[in-house]
Amino acid sequence: MPLIDPIRQLKPAPSASRVLQSSVLTSSDTGLPLLEWGQVGLEVLGTGSLDMGTGNTLSVGYINSYNNIIRNSLSDTSIQLLVDGYASGSVKVWGDLIVEGSQSIQNTVTFAVEDSILDLNFSGSTALAAQDGGLNIGRNGLSNARLLWDESETAWVVDNGTGILQTIGGATGSGFLGSTNTNMSSSTMLEGANLTFDGGGEVQGLPGTPSTGSAAVSYTFVSESLFSYVRNNISKKAGTITAPSTASFNSVYTASAPDGFSSTNKDDFLFFINGQYMEHDAVIIRQEDSNFILYIDSASLGMELDADDEVVGWGKFTL
Repeated sequence: MPLIDPIRQLKPAPSASRVLQSSVLTSSDTGLPLLEWGQVGLEVLGTGSLDMGTGNTLSVGYINSYNNIIRNSLSDTSIQLLVDGYASGSVKVWGDLIVEGSQSIQNTVTFAVEDSILDLNFSGSTALAAQDGGLNIGRNGLSNARLLWDESETAWVVDNGTGILQTIGGATGSGFLGSTNTNMSSSTMLEGANLTFDGGGEVQGLPGTPSTGSAAVSYTFVSESLFSYVRNNISKKAGTITAPSTASFNSVYTASAPDGFSSTNKDDFLFFINGQYMEHDAVIIRQEDSNFILYIDSASLGMELDADDEVVGWGKFTL
């Protein structure tokens, strides 16, 4: 029986990763297709399949899929992409990634998105029917924290892990503008307190007088207390002169400075003796019971007080 020797017939020795296949060319002697060395490819397999067997590995430079489908024919419905045989490294997708399914689970430590705006409740670029949406943040062993759009209220609401939704903005779209916010709790606002802004951004419902020194109050109180102190300048005449250095203003009190101001002191007053100004460095003031007392430094002032001198004070006395 004659034998076929492909090596002698094809002459060039085969290289690695080559297969012996028939050519589209035919022999001029026999009219039969010629034999040639070629690569394994889908065009060689035709409509058939390549079975490497269980546990075997197919190593290729790249995969070219004619029908754009990669699937797992085993009972496990998942497909794993490993880098160098390990679950590490990265997989790069050139072009858009479209995931069809009910879930996309990201088991990652960091999820970074270049786009500055996230589109929720969209199918592609088309917005879906209006409904609630937002962010739900898991807190192991604790209630979830949520930032949600409440479609029924047309407002943003926040849940700080208490299970209670608090409105943080209305349909006007300008934060607190035009909305009443209740049950707000923070380090500076008691739980259950209400804060209301009018259309011009002014706070409504503030008390006329403060319950504590640091409490916010209405403009009316500020006008009556702060402005009255700033404008307060009253003249008083000493009722008793005790030579050589003391003048007593009987039943006279200094005005109390409001919160935020330094205490009333001698810099809030001017003193005159017989119509002449007395320098501040030469006087000391003190409130003693119901009397306002003025002491002078005779040496610094260059004179002493006499019983018939007229001493007048001008400044922040009470009415």
